[in-house]
Amino acid sequence: MIRPSEYDISEPTEQDFGHYGVSEKVFVYTVKACAILGQIVDGMYRQRAFQQKEITAITTSLCEWVRGLPPELQLFDTPGVRQLYHQAVSELHIFYFNIVILLEALAAQNERYRRTTMVSIAASSCVASLYEEILCHEDVGSLLPINSFYCMVATIPQIYFCPQSAAREKIRQEELQTLTSVVEQMKRRFGGAETVLGNISKLRRDVEAEYGFQAGPQSSCWMLQSSALADWVDELFQCARRLCPNVDLLYAGKDGRSAMTENSSFQGDNCYDWAFTEPLPYLNLFGLDGDIGNVDRFPALDSDFQLHTAQFPE
Repeated sequence: MIRPSEYDISEPTEQDFGHYGVSEKVFVYTVKACAILGQIVDGMYRQRAFQQKEITAITTSLCEWVRGLPPELQLFDTPGVRQLYHQAVSELHIFYFNIVILLEALAAQNERYRRTTMVSIAASSCVASLYEEILCHEDVGSLLPINSFYCMVATIPQIYFCPQSAAREKIRQEELQTLTSVVEQMKRRFGGAETVLGNISKLRRDVEAEYGFQAGPQSSCWMLQSSALADWVDELFQCARRLCPNVDLLYAGKDGRSAMTENSSFQGDNCYDWAFTEPLPYLNLFGLDGDIGNVDRFPALDSDFQLHTAQFPE
């Protein structure tokens, strides 16, 4: 992340490179995304809930980021055909969808919104789909340590999601398995990944034990409207409309379509407070800090979790 309060130089542009290929473009757009994440982190340190106009400003920046992606960094071409796999491009979009989830969590500090919504579920599913590709290409071994953190962020909405249909539950279980499989493989190289895996497992056990996954009365349409990002769904997910099945949750009851007929609910609006401690304090955006008990501390960002944004394979 790059907090706005910590730098006063211009972000890199095409003119800063002799050769402006895919790797260089990924770097430029990663820096842009880091700056947006920095705004969210700055907001976490405030003692008051974010105002709607502040959420709008950050969301607008995310929409502009998506619109500005050059063709080489997009997941689909203009006709909607999936582009050839490129690991660095997949990682860039994994980072983007993590920011969407974290922004939803920040907006939940405002009592009008829930911590997990259809928007965060769809973003989490996109992350899982991209990691599934990485697993299929056997590229987990070249992932940076920060990816175990990305997997952890993506698992939280899925853990609290309680679909009523067997088909949706099957998707949820498969996506959780994908995310945990990535971390499982990463722990062979990075000690921090084992800590993340243990915390994911503990949260999952505790949530299932606490709530028993008894579905509530809320409909999918209501869950979308409870999202702070509901008005920007089309723009935020224009890069991923065909990426995974759960994206259609965003359009259930909209545009005359009924992508999901069954009701769904999210358990645990009073989320356990999961103490991510000082190294990653902005994970407290989820309000997970206090009741879960003996959750392990994460390594500092300057060790296993440092993000080396310049290292992308061509």
